[in-house]
Amino acid sequence: MLKQTVRHLLGAVAAWWVFVAQAAAAYTVLFGLALLTNAPLGSPLAGPMTVLLAAVLGAILVPLLFLPAGLVGEAATKHGRLFLRLVTTFAVAAALATIYVVVVAVATDASAAGTTLACLSSMVAVLSPTVAYVVLAHAMSRTNSARRHFPSPASGPVST
Repeated sequence: MLKQTVRHLLGAVAAWWVFVAQAAAAYTVLFGLALLTNAPLGSPLAGPMTVLLAAVLGAILVPLLFLPAGLVGEAATKHGRLFLRLVTTFAVAAALATIYVVVVAVATDASAAGTTLACLSSMVAVLSPTVAYVVLAHAMSRTNSARRHFPSPASGPVST
């Protein structure tokens, strides 16, 4: 039980880091585009504020989106392969992200076109963190499984 909890916590931390790195990469691309098109560059604090906002949003999304999606994906594909677990977990994460976006859109009275674009963007935004979560958790479960089936000689009983 402890190993499973640690595995999911490390997967959640990996998802958070990927989410924050994704925001930094998106800002870098937008900054480069502004440089290429001679557009205004904005505030010098725009980059750090974007990363800070992504860190806070990621900290909110990890327990509300990535952990439930990872747990459902693992439960649905208990002995399944990595690809099946990735697809299942991403489907759950995309569905949860879409639900959250629609709730915010209804609360803010957003347009249908804006809501659709936000839903599609949220699905793209959760893809990389979901992959990081699932791959790390799956690799750790494989490592634990290999240790259980093939214990090291040092861990065996000592006979004198």
